[in-house]
Amino acid sequence: MLTVFARIFFCSNLSMLDMITFAFLKEKHGVYGKQRLWGTVGWGIMASVTGVVIQKYNEHSKDGYIDYRPAFWLLLSCIGIAVCFNAFISVKIEHHSQNITEDVLCVVKKPEVLVFLFAVFAFGLQFGALITFTLWYLVDLGASETLLGLTLATESIFEVPFLFIAGWFIKRIGHVRCFYLGFLAWGVRFIGQSYLKNPWWILLLNPFHGVAFGLVYASFVSFSNVIAVPGTSATIQGLVSGVFDGIGGGLGSLVGGMLYESYGGAITFRCFGILALVSLLVYWLMNCFLKPVVAPSLKMQNGLEETIRQNDCNLLHEKPFAMEEERKELVEQNLTHQNLIST
Repeated sequence: MLTVFARIFFCSNLSMLDMITFAFLKEKHGVYGKQRLWGTVGWGIMASVTGVVIQKYNEHSKDGYIDYRPAFWLLLSCIGIAVCFNAFISVKIEHHSQNITEDVLCVVKKPEVLVFLFAVFAFGLQFGALITFTLWYLVDLGASETLLGLTLATESIFEVPFLFIAGWFIKRIGHVRCFYLGFLAWGVRFIGQSYLKNPWWILLLNPFHGVAFGLVYASFVSFSNVIAVPGTSATIQGLVSGVFDGIGGGLGSLVGGMLYESYGGAITFRCFGILALVSLLVYWLMNCFLKPVVAPSLKMQNGLEETIRQNDCNLLHEKPFAMEEERKELVEQNLTHQNLIST
C-alpha cells in the first residue's frame, strides 16, 4: 500500500515538473533534455552515494541482514531540500482549458496519438522490468552493494549526453525515429543482459540506457507537449506518464515477476528483449499507415507554425502550411483565443 501511494505522488510530481519546465521554456521545446539531464545527474550521484553508505553501514552486520534505513534517511533529507527550493518557484500558466475532458479526448482519439500511446506503453513494459528486476538479477549473479550503486550511476552517466542532444536528434530525425532507436536499444540491452555470467559485465551494456531511456523519455515528453491543446499540457503529460510508468511499468513488473519466479532472470530479460524488437516492428508497421498530423494551431509563436508529419514512415518533420490564407486564418484564431483568455 505504501508503494502504491509513493508511485501516485511520484508520477504526479513528474508530470507537473514537465509541465512547469515547458512553461518556463515556452517555444524553446528542443532544450527540454538539457533541463531534464540535471535530474539524471542527481539520480546518478545519489545512487552511488546510497550504495556506498548502505555498504559501510552494514559492514559489521553479524547476521547477514542488510539494513536499508540509511537510504530512506537520505531520501527524506533530499525531499526537505527540494521543498525549500520549490517554495520560491512561481509559474504563470498562460492558457486554461474551458473543458478539459473534451479537449483531452479531442487529442487522444486521433489514431496517431493512440499509436504514440502504444509506444509509450511498450516502453513502460521495458522500464518496469528494468527497475524491478535488474538489481535483483545482479544480486543473484553475486553483485555487491557497491556494484549495484555503480550500475545506477553509470546508467545516469550515459543518460546525460543523450538528454543533452535529444533536441538535436528530434530536429534531425523526428520523434518517431527516436522511438525506433529506443526499441532497438532496449532489445539489444536486455538480450545481452540475459547472457551475463559475471555481474560486472553489466557496465558494458549500460551505454544502451542512454538511448533506451534518455533519448526516448525526452522524445515522448516533447511529443506530448506538441500534441497538447493549450491548457491541457499538464493533463496530457500526466496521461502519458500514467501509461508509461503506471500501466506499462506496473504490467512489466507483474509479468516480469511471474517470468522471473518461473524461469529465472536470464529467460525473463531475454523475453523482454525479444518483446522490444517485436514492438519495434509493430510500431513501424502502424506508422506506415498513418496520415499527416498537424499540431494544434495555438502553439504558433510569432506567426511560425509547428507541424508534425507522419507519412509513409517518413515521420515527424516540421513543415510550414502550404496555403498562406490558411496560415493567416490560424494566426487570427490564435490571437482571438489569447484575447478571450486574457479578458
